[in-house]
Amino acid sequence: MQEFHDLLLAGHLGKRKTYLKLPDTCYFPYMRKYIFEYVSTCDRRQKFNYKIALPTGRLIPIVSNYPNEIVTLDLLGPNPASRPERYRFLLVITDHFTKWSELIPLRKTSAQAIANTLFENYISRYLAPISLIRDNGSQFISEVFEHLSYRLDIKHMKTVTYQPQANLTERVNRNLVQMIACFVEENHENWDRFRHEFAFALRTSFNETRKKLRLSYS
Repeated sequence: MQEFHDLLLAGHLGKRKTYLKLPDTCYFPYMRKYIFEYVSTCDRRQKFNYKIALPTGRLIPIVSNYPNEIVTLDLLGPNPASRPERYRFLLVITDHFTKWSELIPLRKTSAQAIANTLFENYISRYLAPISLIRDNGSQFISEVFEHLSYRLDIKHMKTVTYQPQANLTERVNRNLVQMIACFVEENHENWDRFRHEFAFALRTSFNETRKKLRLSYS
């Protein structure tokens, strides 16, 4: 239970995500009961856990049908400047279908810097998505982004004001903030060093899409 919850590669995730990681590796009696109790009494998890209120009103779900059809994009920060790289932000890119996330540190958040990073670290590896969901930040509605989208035939989907639930990356960011708080502690200048471990924890956590894919391939 310590290995699948407490360690850096586990990320102090919640009860259900922790529980669903273990059955592929081991079994012991009353497994679910003990794991749920263990996570519920984890001091760090409780200290940095976010209570998310239920959304108001009726929301229309965004549906994706295959990988890289819809990609969500958001910024996390500003954080304390890391040493020695002086990073202050994380660009979080998440595939809506597979929930695969890329965490890319940035020193600045100009439209040009984000567009270059998106192309070099995501599009050049996975190709351009069909649609891109982002908020109404000035970086994302700039001419630079419009030009990139036009060249690569990417459709932009803006989130509705005051409705961050529309952007999947907002949920990823909440998990990231919790992970950083749990592991960085007093030394806030090394938060960027653990981004690969945080990405590993996110990518290996359970979600319904991966369950359906596993069943369809079996």
